Amino acid sequence: MWFKQRNTQEKIISQMGFSVDQNGIFIRYSRESEEWESHLRNTKNYILKSVADKEKKSIVFLGSGWWLDIPLQEIYSMFENIYMVDILHPKVILHKSQSFSKIQLISADISGVLESVFEATQKFKQTKQKIDLQNLSLQPFDYSFVKENNLSFVVSLNLLNQLDILICDYLISLKIYSESEINAFRSRIQNHHLQQLPKEKSCLISDVEENVFDKNGQLEKTKSLIFCDFSFEKNFEEWMWNFDISGNYNQNKKTIFKVKATQI
Repeated sequence: MWFKQRNTQEKIISQMGFSVDQNGIFIRYSRESEEWESHLRNTKNYILKSVADKEKKSIVFLGSGWWLDIPLQEIYSMFENIYMVDILHPKVILHKSQSFSKIQLISADISGVLESVFEATQKFKQTKQKIDLQNLSLQPFDYSFVKENNLSFVVSLNLLNQLDILICDYLISLKIYSESEINAFRSRIQNHHLQQLPKEKSCLISDVEENVFDKNGQLEKTKSLIFCDFSFEKNFEEWMWNFDISGNYNQNKKTIFKVKATQI
């Protein structure tokens, strides 16, 4: 879970573009805030319904980001301890968290594979020796930061399809692996994440499909964002997310995501 060295962590965050991507999310939210409103409301409501009958000791949010989709006021009044987990916490959030005594920020690699990928690509750059992605180890997620092991609930927060994107974009940029190798690795990363969610006390919310429309509102293409074998069944809900209506994400197009939520 933890990075071996701080300089390694900083190199990974820089080379794979985590900081740039995180800032881009808030910029897009600022531009599309009205369009995002229903998605954020649906996400918050689903979380509250999911925790209603659970113990209220400690809750963990995986992929906490800017806290946009967290029902913070309600959760803060319910739980004794709240853990916000992400690869990188925005400076605004670092400052904001100081006002909430129950909240602890955890910096961690939720994918479990960042160090392995970084080491493999560094080795390739030095020796031109290609390492099979299927042989890279995926580290289990360590929940030991939870106080007294009182883990009541875990929320995978609009994260499942995000875990592989920057990692695989980085691999693609190096032109080492084929598309089929990359997609197989996406599947490994997503399946690994699902395995790390505690059964009977987790929920998962994720965009699962990207729909691109032209300026006249005609559907041009649909792309699946899920590469793992997973069915959304328990207390399942779905909705549409007007992710980018202004035409910046896909140039001069409207991008709408299908979102699904389920309890694990």
